[in-house]
Order: sequence, then C-alpha cells, then structure tokens
Amino acid sequence: MPWINRLRDHIELTSPEGTTFRAAWQGNDISVEKRIGRYAYPGVDGETSQDMGLNSFSYPLEFFFTDADHDKTADKFMRTLSESGPWKVIHPQYGLKKLQPISATLASEPIEMANATKISSEWFEPIDDSPSIENPAAEVSAAVRDVNRSSIDEFASVPVADKVKFTDRVKKVVSKIRKVINTVNNAINTVQNIIVAIGNGSRGLVRSLAGAIITLLELPGLFKGSINNQIAAYKKLGEDLQRDFSAAMGATGKDSALPSSSSTASMANTIALNKLMLSTISAGMATTIIAAPVSSPAETTADDDTPADSDTPATSGASTSSSGSLETRAQAMALLRDFNAFLDSSEKALDNAVKKTSGLPIDQQASARTDTREPMLRLRKAMARYLMDITYNLKVEKRITLDRPRSPIEIACTEYKTTAGNFDYYYHLFLRTNNLSGREILLLPAGREVVIYA
Repeated sequence: MPWINRLRDHIELTSPEGTTFRAAWQGNDISVEKRIGRYAYPGVDGETSQDMGLNSFSYPLEFFFTDADHDKTADKFMRTLSESGPWKVIHPQYGLKKLQPISATLASEPIEMANATKISSEWFEPIDDSPSIENPAAEVSAAVRDVNRSSIDEFASVPVADKVKFTDRVKKVVSKIRKVINTVNNAINTVQNIIVAIGNGSRGLVRSLAGAIITLLELPGLFKGSINNQIAAYKKLGEDLQRDFSAAMGATGKDSALPSSSSTASMANTIALNKLMLSTISAGMATTIIAAPVSSPAETTADDDTPADSDTPATSGASTSSSGSLETRAQAMALLRDFNAFLDSSEKALDNAVKKTSGLPIDQQASARTDTREPMLRLRKAMARYLMDITYNLKVEKRITLDRPRSPIEIACTEYKTTAGNFDYYYHLFLRTNNLSGREILLLPAGREVVIYA
C-alpha cells in the first residue's frame, strides 16, 4: 500500500491506564545510536572497536491539541504522564508503537497560538518483552484447536441424566443447523447417527457427538456468500440457539423457583450442550475469518471484478465482497466487533443460566465455563491480533462530499485512477460500498457524501 494511503491525519496516544489523546501532528525525526566500545593501546596508532548492538529508537514527538478545550486537554495529558509504564502510540506514519515517555514540555502561548497548545516530548521504544507472533493466523488456528479440545472435555464431563430429553434437545439443535447450512453432507449424517445410537442405549458416545458437532460447524463453505454473510449466518444461528437456550432454562430472576433435584441433572446437560454450541460457533467464525483471502489494493486486477448486483448489500462503513475476501479496514474492524459481540452475548446467556442453580448445594451448581474459559480468552485475543495485523494491508476509507453533480463512472475513474484492466472492479466496488441503485447509478447530486477505498 503506498505511503500516502497509510498516512493518518492525527497521532493517538494511550496511557498505561487507558486514557487516550488525539492530536494534530506535522512530522518528527527518529534517531538511533549504536553502542560501540572504543579501545586504544599504548604505542599503537588508532583504535579498535567492539560493536555491542543498538540502543533503543528515539522518538522526539511534537504535536498540537486543537480542540475547543485544548489548554485543558494539554494539562490533562501532562498530568497523565504520572502513570507508570510505556504508552501505546498510533504513529501517523509508522502505525502502532509501544513508547516510553521521557520528558514533555507544554508551550502555553495564548497570544501567538490561541487555537492550539503545543506539546514537545521525548520518547524511546523499549524492548518488547512479550513473545513475538510470526504468524497471527496460526495463533488463531492454535486457539481454535484448544477451544475444540476443551469443549469436548467439558461436554463429556457431564453425565447424560435423561437419554430421551438429551437426544430430543440435540435433535432440535441439529434440525436448526440443517435448515441454515449450505448443503446437507456426511458430517450432519454422522451427528444424527450418533444421536440415534445414544438414544438406543449405546454408551461412551458423548465425546464422539461433541467431536462430530465441531466437525460439522467448522466445515469450509458451510454458509454461502461473502465473508460478511458467512459471519452473519454464524451469528444468527448462535443467537437463535441462545433464545432457545433461554426458553429451555426458564426465568432466571431472583424470585424464580429453584429447580427440583430431579431436573438439576437435565439442566446440567442443557447448559453443557449450549456451552458446546456457543464455543463451537465462535471457533467456526474464527476459522472462517482467517480462511478469507486478504485483498490489498496492489493485488486488484480485472479478475477481482464483483458485479454490482451482488447478493450482499454493503453496509455503511464496511465494504463487502461476494468472493468472500477481506477488502477494507472498516470491514475487518466490523468483523472484529461482530465476533466480540457474539462472544459477549454468549457469556451473558451462560451466566444467566447458571444463576438458576446458585441456590443449590455447591456440588450441584453449574458454572458458565470451566475447561473452556482460558481457551476462549486466548481465541478472543488471537482474533483481535490477526485482524489488527492485516488491517494495514487493506484499503483505507476516505469520505468525500461532492461539490458538484458527478456520475459514479467519473468518480470511479478519477478517485481510483483506474486502468482498462481494473475499471470494472473499482466501478462495482464504488456502487456496492455506497449502496447505489436506480437513477443514482447515472448521476449523484452535489452535497452527497460518498465513500472511497484505496
């Protein structure tokens, strides 16, 4: 991606305790010094040297607060420097950096600079003591495997209390899956055969059932359409199962009657099944996201053409592609928000369910997560790292307010600097990401805001 597309119009600084400051920035030097030992010997002209490596990179940052209360913002920044530890700095040109502040000077000049307060500061880049991740996608895959293994262990640790109720509940879940997936295949037949075997009295198949469900929900191409459509389908399936789960568990308020001892075991099976389903759907979403091709602007050719009448309408702020590829930064961030939102809602549903057992003896109480708690946290972290890592290779969003009536064809040619080989791709990208249809395809009025990705 060319430097002009990576350049931000501001610098963002986040303190160790999470206070974030945004400021204008116009440029700065970055310096580094070698550590060199110099040795002289009597009677010998000249010196010898020992190269002992590099010191840390130095960042003398000069930036300006320009908001309505810039003087107060600058004062708050100076006081926040009392927090201990390095800051997270999103550098306008070089992206995310971990920098340690050394000093800062506030220039209070209300006469010469009434509309801004300047901060001159010195920082250095400390050694990163966290292990480096050479392949973020591999980290996600490893986290998915851990989630799957722990999900099977957690599910199999709960004995089946009532075969009829248990198999009936699993059948309803499988029926819901069967209605929404792309094709009926051997994986779903395997799940159904295991359910029948458990209903007929076969023992030792609970682990096999968990493994078969995981295999089914993480199959490539389980859902059709763009990456956004596939994640939306996973999310909808999970939300539908959460609603069924809540209905099966009943009310969970403080005044709710406690379950009888005879129903406690069946309730434990219901909670275990839904923990398995929600964990597996989360893992399936992660697997689908890292499998999506990453389409950078430099790789765009005529072969990437996407028709304007794609089955995936674009949403504001996030480009979509019917080929299933990740194209824009906004799209990557939208996927991360959807992924985290689903994990949050899943945890809330499980927490609400276990409240039903909070008044029971300790050995009969359920827990939201046991074996899967740590693996799910690692999956969330790995997914965020992966999407943030690929963000810098994706198209950046730019919004333009038209100063005169312009046709989409002319805008696509001018703003994307198209060639004969990639015009169709960029033209349809412009139509799709701006939700254009009907007469809008011919001419857009002055004052209309449009989105460009480059």
